[in-house]
Amino acid sequence: MCNRGRVIMRIVLLLGPSSVGKSVISEELQARYQWKVLSFDGLANKIRTEQSAAIIEELEHSGLINKLAQYMSKQEALQLCQTGLLTISKGKHLIQKHQFSDPSYPHLEQILKEAGFTGDDLRQVTTNLLSVGKIFQAHNDDNIDITINKTFDRLFAEAISGKFAANDTIIFDIIPLTNDSVNKLLSAFQKHFDIYRLKYQNMNLTAFATLVYCSLQCLSNRIIYRNHEAELKSDLTNIRRGLFPFQQLSTLLVAKKEGVTLPGAADTFSKDELLKLTYIHRPLLSNEMEAKKGITLFRKAANSAVAYVKLTKQFGFWKTEQERISLVVRGDLRFDLIINSTTKDIKSIANEIDAAVKVKYPEVPNKPK
Repeated sequence: MCNRGRVIMRIVLLLGPSSVGKSVISEELQARYQWKVLSFDGLANKIRTEQSAAIIEELEHSGLINKLAQYMSKQEALQLCQTGLLTISKGKHLIQKHQFSDPSYPHLEQILKEAGFTGDDLRQVTTNLLSVGKIFQAHNDDNIDITINKTFDRLFAEAISGKFAANDTIIFDIIPLTNDSVNKLLSAFQKHFDIYRLKYQNMNLTAFATLVYCSLQCLSNRIIYRNHEAELKSDLTNIRRGLFPFQQLSTLLVAKKEGVTLPGAADTFSKDELLKLTYIHRPLLSNEMEAKKGITLFRKAANSAVAYVKLTKQFGFWKTEQERISLVVRGDLRFDLIINSTTKDIKSIANEIDAAVKVKYPEVPNKPK
C-alpha cells in the first residue's frame, strides 16, 4: 500500500474491444485531467515503422516488388503488407483501397475477378499478393505470449522513459487479442508492473486495471458510425470491417447461468439478433454494396458459416434449442473497475474512472482543467 503524500506515477490499464470507445474516453481524460495515453494501436504503428526497412528488403529479395510492379508501387506493396490495404493503381484493372481484415486477405480472388482479372493473370496476381500477406505474418509473432510480453515491455519502457512527469497518470489502451488472451494480458500487465516497480522504486509506480465494454447492438452502432466517419474523411485504415470487434467482446463476456451473480449488467440477445449483426458486419466484397444479398438468403448459409458458428459458441449458445441468452462479464477476470458504456456518456465515464483511481490512490494530486 502506498504511503500518503508520496508523488507517484499511476499506470491505468484500459482494456476493451475495438470501437467500444476507449480512444474517446482516453481523450476526455487527457483533456479534463491531463492524463497521458499510450495505445496498443500507437505502439503497433511504431513497430510497423521499425519493420518497414526489413519488410521492403524481404519483398525485394523475394522478387515480389518486381512481380507486382505492373500493378502497384513499392509503397502500395508495403502498405498492403503492413496494413492490409490493397490498392492496384497500374494497368487495366484498378482497385481503389480495399481494406482486408487480416493478412490471409479474405475473398482476394473474388475481389480481383470483380476488378477484371482472369485466367493466368488472375492466378499469378492472387499468388503474389498472398505471398505479401505471408511476409507480414512472418514478421509478427504467432505466439500470443511473446506478443503480449513485447507489447508490455514497450509500453512500460516508454512510460518510464523520461517523457512523462513523475506524477503523471498514463493510460495503456489495450484490446484483447484472442479468446484465451485476457487473463494472459492481465497477468503480463501485473508481471511487468512488478518488475518495473522494483527496478524504478524512485518513480513509485502504481497500477489500476479498468474494463470497458458495451452491448452487442451498441458495439454494432459504434462500428457503423466509426466507419461512416472514416469514409467521409477518406481514412480507410480506421475502418473496422469484419467481426473481430465482436470476437474481442466475446473474450470478455459469458452467458449468465441461473443463480450465478457476475459483475456488470446483463446484455440479453437472441440467435436471430446475432445473425443480423453477423450479416451487417461481414467482410464485404468490392462491389457488394451495389449487389447485396438479402438477410433471408444469408440465413440459409449462416449455420455453416465459420464466423457465425464461432460467435454462437463463444457467446454461449451451447445448446441448439437455446434461442436467447444474457451476457455478463466473465467472473474469472480481475479488474479494479468494470464499466458498461452502453448508456453512459463519455464525460461521466471519464469522471467515474478518475474518481475510482483517486479512491485507490488518494495521495496523487489531481490536475483538472
